[in-house]
Amino acid sequence: MLVCTSPLREIFQGEDREAFLRRAVEIAGSRQLIFKLHPNENVERATREIRRHNPEALVFTTGSAEEMIANCDVLITRFSSTAFVGIALGKETHSDFDMDELRRLMPVQNNSAALNIANVCRRFLEEG
Repeated sequence: MLVCTSPLREIFQGEDREAFLRRAVEIAGSRQLIFKLHPNENVERATREIRRHNPEALVFTTGSAEEMIANCDVLITRFSSTAFVGIALGKETHSDFDMDELRRLMPVQNNSAALNIANVCRRFLEEG
């Protein structure tokens, strides 16, 4: 189970980190928790809090969150665009966002969408 954290405290938004960590531990049950800290987070503080709730958790401060999501079974996050990645990859995703709303907002993933995206990228590269 992967938990992607958010830097809410660092940007002066309130966060009940203790409740978030308790929720992650509850969802995980006996499964291994892996935390990917947001790059703007206070690493020392976040790691200390995580260890208090789950001493066996793995904590990563670097690496691609998207690649980690691709290799997890379950994703837990707060208010993060990583929730879209989890949904797009068909992962069980837990977020503070309204999950029905996220699913509604998901871009259609099909061959036509891929072609449209590629064409936009080509135009961008030609203009640059």
